[in-house]
Amino acid sequence: MSIIAPMWEEICTRLVPRLEASLETPLTAKLEQWVSILEVVRVEEHVKGEQAQRMGRKREDRRPLARAFGAKAVYHLPTTDWLIEMLHLQPTLRRIGGWACRKAMPSAATFSRALGEFAADHWAERGHEHRVTTHIGEQIVMPLSRDVTEIAAREKPTPKPVPVPRPPRKQGRPKKGEERPLRP
Repeated sequence: MSIIAPMWEEICTRLVPRLEASLETPLTAKLEQWVSILEVVRVEEHVKGEQAQRMGRKREDRRPLARAFGAKAVYHLPTTDWLIEMLHLQPTLRRIGGWACRKAMPSAATFSRALGEFAADHWAERGHEHRVTTHIGEQIVMPLSRDVTEIAAREKPTPKPVPVPRPPRKQGRPKKGEERPLRP
C-alpha cells in the first residue's frame, strides 16, 4: 500500500493540473476519475499496440480503444454507440482517449472487433493480476464481511382492533307500549 498512496498524490498534484493546462477546457470530476484510472491501470502495458503486418489495411492501434472502453465504464454507458457519440461530441474526452480529431476515430465496427479481441485476450484480467502481484504480492488480505441477513421487525405499527359494531337502534322516543332494550 505504500506505493499507491504516493501515486495518488502524484496524480492529484502534478498530472491533473498539467493535463488541464494542456487542454482548452477544465477537467470535470468524471474526466479526473478516468485520468486517475488510466494512470493506475496503465492500459498501454497490457494491450498490444501497432503490430507489423504484411497484407491488408493497416490495423488500428488498440491502446486508444482500450482507453475509450475505460471511459465507457467510468461514464456507465450502456452501449458502444453512446461511447462513440460522446467521443465525437467532447473534444477533451477524445484527446485524452488518444485521438486528435474526429476524423481520426475508428468506426463502430472497429470498436466492436477490438472489444471482441480484448475479451478473447483477457487483457483486463491480466492487468488486474499484474497490479495485485505488484502492489500486494504474497501478502494476505483478509476479506471484510458484513452480515446482511434480513431481520424480522415491525415496519408499521400494529393496527388497532376494529370495534364490534352495535346493532342499529331506532331513533327517538319509543311508542306507547313499545319496549326498547337499555344501552349497555
